[in-house]
Amino acid sequence: LQVLDKRLKAATEILSKHIAISPIFQTLQDLTLKTVRYTKFNYIFGNDKSEKINVRMSGLAIGYRSIALQADLFAKNKFLIAPVFSNLSLDNSGNVIFALEFSRNRNL
Repeated sequence: LQVLDKRLKAATEILSKHIAISPIFQTLQDLTLKTVRYTKFNYIFGNDKSEKINVRMSGLAIGYRSIALQADLFAKNKFLIAPVFSNLSLDNSGNVIFALEFSRNRNL
């Protein structure tokens, strides 16, 4: 029983520190317009005092209007904290290349 107790405590400790980022992908899937696609995804956990996950992405959109509509959708979402689109430029095909940064609370 003592060995089982130690294993259960160890498992509980490991699971209590586990952070799943898959809800971010579900949120992006639900909110992303069909005229926007992402080409890079990177995330960083904040320090121990911060409860945030910082996400950096880049992508491609069909026109500036798509970026504006996407920014509006992200701004209205309570799970994405301070979404900012930046580095807007056009590629050879006339599509808009962009960078996106936002945070998300770890507990969500």
